[in-house]
Amino acid sequence: MIQLTRLRHDDTFYLNPDLIERVDTHVDTVVRLTSGSEFVVVEDATVILHRIVSFRASIIALSALIDISEHTSSARSGAGGGIAVTADDSDWAPRELVRGQVADVDVHVEQSGASQ
Repeated sequence: MIQLTRLRHDDTFYLNPDLIERVDTHVDTVVRLTSGSEFVVVEDATVILHRIVSFRASIIALSALIDISEHTSSARSGAGGGIAVTADDSDWAPRELVRGQVADVDVHVEQSGASQ
């Protein structure tokens, strides 16, 4: 999710960038979603683009930290079927990217359907 600010209400909200169809920048910056919804925001189109790139880069960086290789073979042979990635808390997104490393990420891999 990326953080944006409404133009006239000056409140922030979070938007799934996968839902963005286009960003128009005539007089104001208008984010148009695939659903047809529109948001007039304070941020410039280039700022929105950089936030989307950073968001997607953080997902790729986070995926590099998840090692599911040891769980894959047991999941295929077991009846549980599949791998579920869970986090300890609701704020599990990478907080910063430093020299290609993701800081403050605590991700656990569990086999779905496994009895505990």
